[in-house]
Amino acid sequence: MLQGKDNPGQCVHCGAWLGGSARLLDEDRDGLSKYLIWVARSFADLLANPVAATTDAGSGFRTTLQKIRDFHFQGVSAHLALSLDRNKSVIATWLSRGSAPSWQAMSTVSYAFHVPLQEMLTGSKDCIPVSFHRPLPLLVTSSHRPRRRPQRTDIPSLLKLFARVHAGELPHIQTLTALSPILNISVREMRRIAKNETQAVAEVLSLRRKRAQEKKDLVRKNALTFEAFRIVQSFYELGRHPSRRAIEKELRLLGYSMRRKEYELIAQIRNEVLKGQGRTAAAYEHRG
Repeated sequence: MLQGKDNPGQCVHCGAWLGGSARLLDEDRDGLSKYLIWVARSFADLLANPVAATTDAGSGFRTTLQKIRDFHFQGVSAHLALSLDRNKSVIATWLSRGSAPSWQAMSTVSYAFHVPLQEMLTGSKDCIPVSFHRPLPLLVTSSHRPRRRPQRTDIPSLLKLFARVHAGELPHIQTLTALSPILNISVREMRRIAKNETQAVAEVLSLRRKRAQEKKDLVRKNALTFEAFRIVQSFYELGRHPSRRAIEKELRLLGYSMRRKEYELIAQIRNEVLKGQGRTAAAYEHRG
């Protein structure tokens, strides 16, 4: 990575999987490449000059983070959290020793304020006055956990949501599990506070799934019938033997994975095509 390449495969040191594709990193144009190279350089510096065993790296990181907050955001933790695209409660736990940040989180803070990771772990004061904030790449911030919404367990809100389902709204919802995030309430809690109403909605959603599957099967059957008819017709015109295996092979090349109940459909299509040409399948096979 320090050579400007995002190499695939496994790390020769720890065996961790580094990815399945290689690409060139452009530090001058690509924000993600700049972030990856910064992190790689930070860990290379740590490997070359390890932090002393007597140094409390966790305490040093908290001290540096407090100085960054005071220097750039006048001591407001909420503004610091916003700059890192983190929940302010997460920043509060880092500052109060409630939880220790991961190496990825520390690397993100190091990059965001252009402070070398080694100096952050040692709590150096010299790096703060020359630090500055820069935005994080989108792929980095998208990996953060979304903020949790308060759980709404009041029965009126739940019944109102159920009424929308009964009225045919939210057609993309087909299971109770998909319905629960709307109010941030678990399926178990739904059944606890409104057992009968939840069961009624479950039946409506089950009917939706059944109709959606029937529609999907019908579309597949029509497409499969068309392709099978075309294949059998071409076999007859070329004088080839339209066996079931030969037809299935052609259908697999088109992306169809045959199901057991579709074998009879293929045989029926083959007989209809051959009958339309004035021959039965048995006579054609006898000829072949």
